[in-house]
Amino acid sequence: MGLFRLSEGYYILLFFLLFFAIKFGGITNKKFAIVAEKTIAICENTYADFENAIAFKESSNRWKIVNKSGYIGLFQFGQSAINAVGLKITVAEFKENPHVFPPTAQRQAFKRLVNINAKILNKYIKQYAGKTIHGCYISTSGLIAAAHLAGAGNVIKFIKFGYNPSDGHTRLTDYINKFKNYNIN
Repeated sequence: MGLFRLSEGYYILLFFLLFFAIKFGGITNKKFAIVAEKTIAICENTYADFENAIAFKESSNRWKIVNKSGYIGLFQFGQSAINAVGLKITVAEFKENPHVFPPTAQRQAFKRLVNINAKILNKYIKQYAGKTIHGCYISTSGLIAAAHLAGAGNVIKFIKFGYNPSDGHTRLTDYINKFKNYNIN
């Protein structure tokens, strides 16, 4: 999964499109400023920003943390996520010695998990991105974040049936909404 980052050329193209919309399409300067501000805000939320936002939400960026449910590290990995990304460590080993899973390895594992979830959800991302389902605006980053919280299978259940599980603190839809404006692909 690569990063989606607008190059300078795309910003120039975006500027000219908005300029012509103002000149010939009846958009006022005030409306232009609002559209430009929202567009730039969305375009600048990169994969790195997404990763950092998830780490902050999950652990307040504390890489050695183990929560009371046994989830570990920056991204609060459970044993099933650790296994899914092919790591040969256990939660028990991490509790005893967090250095078996240092921050760089945690970030690499998160990226692998993002890729796994993206493959599982690809059909649904293509079909529903940009639409509102069960009251939530659907985006790639929102679905990937929700899959990190509750698993890709539960994201599919949400799309199909409106199933909205919680980990006791946070609902799947909280992640769909909170992380919807990141450019990842």
